[in-house]
Amino acid sequence: MVHRDYSIYGASIFVNIFDDRIEVESPGKLPPPLTLETFENRSVLRNRITGRLLFNIKKIEAWGTGITRMKRLMREHGLKEPEFRESEVSFTVIFWGPAEKILETGAEEIVAVELNERQKKAIDYIRKHGRISNREYREINNVPKITAYRDTNDLIKKKLVKKIGAGAQIHYILMRKL
Repeated sequence: MVHRDYSIYGASIFVNIFDDRIEVESPGKLPPPLTLETFENRSVLRNRITGRLLFNIKKIEAWGTGITRMKRLMREHGLKEPEFRESEVSFTVIFWGPAEKILETGAEEIVAVELNERQKKAIDYIRKHGRISNREYREINNVPKITAYRDTNDLIKKKLVKKIGAGAQIHYILMRKL
């Protein structure tokens, strides 16, 4: 939202998910004077109002830290650094991934999905035990029922877990596709 070129009418941001990678394509080339050779070391904010709003509501951290952070996180998780491409009408970032092994990594390694610390604990718990109940969620996070309910529903909406069973038998398992 911050980096796309809104002067290209009718264009959309595309997130394409493949077995081995995720590609994010944004309308518009790099803003001048940036080029593929220089954009990692400089910051030009194309949409200042959107940037300031997202910064104020804590959805982005700071100006000019994204590329460095993406590269560092990918390396830390044993993945290839992101690839950057520019065409006449768009800018694309390619995140090469572990393919079917994505669910074997820790919860903190799920990029592009914002999770709170309780949810990360739950994802790790499911990885170790295969499932988690609402009671187990409450116990490992020391939270009331309503908080566990909200958190697990959020995980369902984000398509990270699937709800199984009914009543007291309800439990949550990891989804096979993110």
